Amino acid sequence: MKKIWIFIGCIVLMACGQTSNNFVLTGEFENCTSGYAIIKSNRGGQIDTIRIATDGTFTYSKQLDTSLMSFVMVPDQQAFFNVIMVNGTTTHLKANLNDWMDYQMSGDLETAYLFYTDVQKKLSEKSEKEYTSFKDLQTTSLNFLDSVRATIKNIPNEEYRKLQLREVEDLITVGLFTYLDRLRAKNLSISSDPDYNRYMESLDYNNPEFLRNGYTMYYLNWRGECDGENGKISYLDMLAVAEQKVTNKEVRERIFKEILNSYFSEGDEAELESIYAKGKTILKEDSVGMKWLAEKYSIFKTLKPGTKAIDCEWSDPEGNVSRLSDLQGKVIYLDVWATWCGPCCEEIPYLEKLVEHFKGNSNIEFVSVSVDSRQKDWLAKLEKDKPEWKQFLYKNFCELYNINGIPRFIMIDKEGKIITVNAPRPSDPEIVEYISDHI
Repeated sequence: MKKIWIFIGCIVLMACGQTSNNFVLTGEFENCTSGYAIIKSNRGGQIDTIRIATDGTFTYSKQLDTSLMSFVMVPDQQAFFNVIMVNGTTTHLKANLNDWMDYQMSGDLETAYLFYTDVQKKLSEKSEKEYTSFKDLQTTSLNFLDSVRATIKNIPNEEYRKLQLREVEDLITVGLFTYLDRLRAKNLSISSDPDYNRYMESLDYNNPEFLRNGYTMYYLNWRGECDGENGKISYLDMLAVAEQKVTNKEVRERIFKEILNSYFSEGDEAELESIYAKGKTILKEDSVGMKWLAEKYSIFKTLKPGTKAIDCEWSDPEGNVSRLSDLQGKVIYLDVWATWCGPCCEEIPYLEKLVEHFKGNSNIEFVSVSVDSRQKDWLAKLEKDKPEWKQFLYKNFCELYNINGIPRFIMIDKEGKIITVNAPRPSDPEIVEYISDHI
């Protein structure tokens, strides 16, 4: 009996030890109308649900595999909070959800949160600054990283220090990597800065982390656009560059499939047969991959200009069910979007102006189809925005039209045939002329 009690005591002590080493987040929300929040790492991965009591309080405790920069979100009230997750620490979050951006963090990492906020502010200021060249941006960024390394020593938690430095290094890499966006904003060629070109070519694209973060695909898109004509991406060139640059077998297989997937979602029909032949060569020893390739090829052919648009059933905000084909007789400019998609929502004001421009023109119909899985999120957004064009919900529309990323804009002619599954966005300066040419 004595041995049993000793054994039970050991289990209790072990359990207590595990609990004390957990990351713990407590909180209190004023004006909270939601029963839950979600917590997720900035780097993706598992999403956990936090239950919120009726008085707005909550407690979340977890043993982490590694320290994480994360966020807590209350989806129903569109509130968002940055959270530093380190085992053995307790953090308390206090916020009024009617004014959620003014929130307070206290607890073991209080000084870390102050440091983190300051770093984020300075990074934001540097990202908005104009730079004369890539070298100017790179020098400024690396000097800032050195200053963070020097001052972070004053923060007592070693796990936080490592986490914050990695975060800053990653954000600086993103800023350097995406310098081509700055070139585009100045209407300069994306290959016009020699230092940027050298930087892009110097990185090791065998790094699995680069693949996970999207850097490898970003680089290949840049190379494909550099090598293509008139700003069009050459997917054949992307595959050739990947063969040359990526030797890691696992990374290589995955990036080949990403390139092929991207082509079948957004590529030019002119490359279809060449891409299909190259894909069969690449995937010849992968029976599952070969089947996938054949399916993608078949779908792509059904979506080319001049083919009949794939019909579907969808519902309007009142719950009435209809079909895409019911709209036949007018040219359709179809917006594929979701409430959770930031770039989609950024296009809405431009789409609103586009609808207004063509108001009274009986040849064109503007239609938005949401792929939201939660109908109430969609309805809430419509109630807030009050759009004056047709709205429908069909969560599986992307699968039907082989869409990998939204927003996407599709044009269908009066006979219900596809004009393009990749129409210009409403924000495109040439969009009015483009639509006018097709109605």
